[in-house]
Amino acid sequence: MAEAAFFDDALRYVRWSGADEAALRALAPHVAPERRAIVEEFYDRLREHPEAEKVLRDEAQVRRLHGSLERWLDDLLAARRDRAYFEQRWRIGAVHARVGLPQRYVFTAMALIRLQLERIASAAFGADREAEARAHAAVGKALDVELAVMAETYREELLGRLERAEGAAAAGGRPGAAEGRYRDAVERAEVMVVTLDPAGRATLWNRKAEALTGHPRDEVLGTDPLPLLFGDAGPRERVPGVRPGEPLVLEAALVTRAGRERWARWCVSAADDGAGGVAARYLVGADMTEARGDEQRAHQAERLAVAGALATGLAHEIRNPLNAASLNVQLLERSLRRPAAAPPLALEALEMLRGELDRISRLVSDFLDFARPRPLSVAPLELGEFVQGVVDELRPRADAAGVELAYERPARPLATPGDAERLRRALLNLVGNALDAVEGAPGARVVVRARAVGRFSEIDVEDNGAGVPPGAPVFDAFYTTKPKGAGLGLAVVHRAVDEHGGAVSVRSAPGDTTFTVRLPRSPIAGPTPLSGRA
Repeated sequence: MAEAAFFDDALRYVRWSGADEAALRALAPHVAPERRAIVEEFYDRLREHPEAEKVLRDEAQVRRLHGSLERWLDDLLAARRDRAYFEQRWRIGAVHARVGLPQRYVFTAMALIRLQLERIASAAFGADREAEARAHAAVGKALDVELAVMAETYREELLGRLERAEGAAAAGGRPGAAEGRYRDAVERAEVMVVTLDPAGRATLWNRKAEALTGHPRDEVLGTDPLPLLFGDAGPRERVPGVRPGEPLVLEAALVTRAGRERWARWCVSAADDGAGGVAARYLVGADMTEARGDEQRAHQAERLAVAGALATGLAHEIRNPLNAASLNVQLLERSLRRPAAAPPLALEALEMLRGELDRISRLVSDFLDFARPRPLSVAPLELGEFVQGVVDELRPRADAAGVELAYERPARPLATPGDAERLRRALLNLVGNALDAVEGAPGARVVVRARAVGRFSEIDVEDNGAGVPPGAPVFDAFYTTKPKGAGLGLAVVHRAVDEHGGAVSVRSAPGDTTFTVRLPRSPIAGPTPLSGRA
């Protein structure tokens, strides 16, 4: 196996020895307590760069990658450099190349890990200069070999792409001057342009198609691109049936290479080969994601404005008779509590009545808070500690309901500006809803996590309940699936997060529902869109 020979040659080049393996094993127990913090910093840095962050599909994938990187660190320090080790490293490198992580980030990320390991080695062995030097040398050699393997896998992937691209170019022939100008115009177009040959293989994949899908042309040319453009959706099956003179217009979701969903409107047409067949099919796609998002936000703002006006009027109409009823209940209670004035049953009924009046009073207050939000009182928050406080506040409720409530706190401080009370109420609503969603179910579990994502802080509230109905307007005021719900909880959450210049999204399937709040870590400057699928 040529690749194995390459690996052996790399080990010989750095003069790898048993002493190096022993030095890394001695370092391993000192790294273990800081392993999670190293991994979190690794991905925090990665997510600061759009070119790198876009290869991450979703938070579930990021959590898997966290675990993979922790295992990678363990193996780096403890595993033997044998054939199995090499094959595992080669697979890791091939995955990085295949998903499109720019190679420069692999090298800079490896430098970050090198600095962290050397720092730990200095702290652990500083009193023993020889042991410190051995650890530094072993770390350097091990990571140099890792980089050599990564670079080789990228080279193999690039050669494969070039071979496919050359094959597609040879099949298309050399363009003349007029065709060259046509192709230049297609390349500059602000729409996706894709051409398929009669067998359904891509012969043209312009720059806009590369940019929107995340798939480079040298990876796509010569292959069937419909799974990339449509996944398993119905529109994919309609494209091969398009005939000359019978264009097809359709809209469909497009899942990018990073797993994010965009919305595209396509016009599909076919060229006649002169013999009644199809010479080529052309797909021209316009990205409608922002337009759909603007439309949805406008509808949401309109609905919230109407709901706010309704809530204000309703609250004022209810508050006066409510105050009178509450006052009379208090007077009645004083009378009934006199000696021998009333049987216990009457007092129980009165207690229930007062509880219901209190509930209506809180509902009226929620109406007014929703309809007339106060100005924000922004102050610096340490988000990990702040979220911990909310989770601790709800833990007795979770314990009483038999729900496991877990919190994954960030390993490092997460400074985020915000209105503590407004965000506390929003988070109480989200976690409270999650507890309601799983209460009484076997294995009921709610997980709250906070993390840094580039310039933003994110909070997830995840539950394993039944999920929300597809397309449900969960953030609309007065929409609820609860028998006694008022439907204001998530509307209040949406408004509070929006006022902080952030966004809230939901991704739901039976057994796995996650609400994600994204907040800017820089000074608040207005709403920030958050991609996510409901």
